[in-house]
Amino acid sequence: MKTYKLFIRRYNFIKNDYEVVEKIVKTNDIYHEIGYIYCTSIVSIKRIDYMEIKE
Repeated sequence: MKTYKLFIRRYNFIKNDYEVVEKIVKTNDIYHEIGYIYCTSIVSIKRIDYMEIKE
């Protein structure tokens, strides 16, 4: 399994602006995880960037 760091740009209702949230994920299928985050999120997601973390 590979480890990825996700940078999720999502809308914050309190700030009335977008914010970047960092999340670390261990998976073999990064696109499946990104799709899961898009589909299950309540707030609006503008963009998700990712990078692989080397151990």
